[in-house]
Amino acid sequence: MKNTNIHKLRVIVGYALIGSVLTGALLSWIPIPFDLRIIGASVGALAGTVSSHWA
Repeated sequence: MKNTNIHKLRVIVGYALIGSVLTGALLSWIPIPFDLRIIGASVGALAGTVSSHWA
């Protein structure tokens, strides 16, 4: 029996990880005083939330 709450959390965390890694890899050349990976993780978590809500 699959626990759907754990599955949804894994999807959200997975999307956040992918967003963080992609943002760090693609936008690390921009010289700004804060870490862009935080924004990437937030956007990824939002996409994961939307994705797991409609699944």
